Amino acid sequence: MKIIYDNDIFTIQRFGGISRYYIELISQIYQEHSQYANPKILNGLHRNDYLTCASKDLSSGLFYVPNFKGAGYLLSKFNSFFNTIFSDTVTDIYHATYYRIPEGLSPNVKKVITVYDMIHELYPSYFKGNDKTAELKASSIIKADHILAISENTKNDLINIYQISPDKITVTYLGVDHFKVQKQEVVEKENFLLYVGPRGGYKNFQNLVIAFADIFRENKNLQLIAFGGGRLSDDEKALIKSLNIPDDSVFQMSGSDSVLKDLYSRALAFVYPSIYEGFGIPPLEAMANGCPVVASKTSSIGEVLGQAALLFDPKDVSDISQKIDNMIASAKVREKYIYSGYQQVKKYTWKKNTQVTLDVYRKLLQ
Repeated sequence: MKIIYDNDIFTIQRFGGISRYYIELISQIYQEHSQYANPKILNGLHRNDYLTCASKDLSSGLFYVPNFKGAGYLLSKFNSFFNTIFSDTVTDIYHATYYRIPEGLSPNVKKVITVYDMIHELYPSYFKGNDKTAELKASSIIKADHILAISENTKNDLINIYQISPDKITVTYLGVDHFKVQKQEVVEKENFLLYVGPRGGYKNFQNLVIAFADIFRENKNLQLIAFGGGRLSDDEKALIKSLNIPDDSVFQMSGSDSVLKDLYSRALAFVYPSIYEGFGIPPLEAMANGCPVVASKTSSIGEVLGQAALLFDPKDVSDISQKIDNMIASAKVREKYIYSGYQQVKKYTWKKNTQVTLDVYRKLLQ
């Protein structure tokens, strides 16, 4: 069984949940199932950090380009042109990594997409007018022979928005075991909250900052660290200043996976205030590293985290601050959620994800 993955996501993302997913999936297939499955990423240019660290067998024919402004758009355009003319797309399965199924594939090729969320359809105001994601997704949904959804919530949104038959959709939860659980014990915590990833729009970082300000009035030594997502914007700095929070109490930092693991292990709590997620890897990463989680109860987040996190209404600032305060005020509460978090993450492995995906491929070829 020959499987082709396009290179779109590796030009769009330097790092992030979707490109992590494909690296783990393709690596699992190559390492554990090569006796009957032959995965291949289309040739071309990329800027993805995970791919540079992956096996040379996976990245053969792919060339790394250092990041520059507009790189994602330009590299995608180049690869689209290059692959149309030069790439061999003779395959059994064509799995599009970000909603772009090319014209001209043989009718015998089975086409698969993974849908990560329906945020563009449900909250279009959070995106620029020229964002074509929803349009691309709609086109690929029509063309696809089968759709993988990364949560039951995403599957239900797909059915409700596009009136797709449930039989055309298979749920395959993502894995989190790339963050290995080193020790199932409670370690000494430091007086900071951790937030990870992009902060704009539906990520709801603004409400977290406002909730933090409420807690900060009674806990002047508490800090909020925003990891990744770029430097704090002028609007974010203005909000922090308007709430009378000192600059050194809310700040942004970046670093490698090892730096993030260290922050997870030392944080008093990890907070995930997003209004909508298709799955949500960061809170599971936090759990894998012994960090208690306080998170939104909306969309797929409650489904994925279950009883292993303290959940709040992301649109209710007082609820956010109350749940965070409940977590950080009690060592016994934190210990409870740390241990339940260790158990929760065991449900999500890349081995399971890969097995479900391969089962879908095989059924399509029967």
